[in-house]
Amino acid sequence: MSTGQQLLVLGALILISSFILGVNTTESLQIKSTITNQAIITATSLSQSLMEQIQSESFDQKTVSTSVTIPDSLTAPSLLGPDAGENSMITYNDVDDYNNYTETDTLGGLGTFNLKAKISYCTKMNPDVSSSVRTFSKRVDISIYNKFLIDTMKISKVISYY
Repeated sequence: MSTGQQLLVLGALILISSFILGVNTTESLQIKSTITNQAIITATSLSQSLMEQIQSESFDQKTVSTSVTIPDSLTAPSLLGPDAGENSMITYNDVDDYNNYTETDTLGGLGTFNLKAKISYCTKMNPDVSSSVRTFSKRVDISIYNKFLIDTMKISKVISYY
């Protein structure tokens, strides 16, 4: 084999190696993207499920069996959370019982999803800011984390009492 032929073979090997490396890199990025998308879909599903559970409860402990006409009758902002004897989701009966509620779900190859709910009063005019006074609107923030998510995912909703 002459020097010219050796250079051609060497060049062909370099081209094939570059092609294979490019294909592997592209495939690796595609797999990572697929896993991230699966984690996003799963996280969205879990957080939506928790949000629907929260929405199915009464607005406040004071509205479980009667109606309220003034916000000052509602639970004080500093007391948002489970009431005495309410120690699990099964016994929760109003929205603010879920304040500081945490849940961990382990799902197959995607690992652990950590959910946390935060409940606070807010105003209709400024729902993104927690209110230090009682109102007829409560903001529900659900944060969810998984190692395949780029950042902690958060969904929010305002639930109002009429």
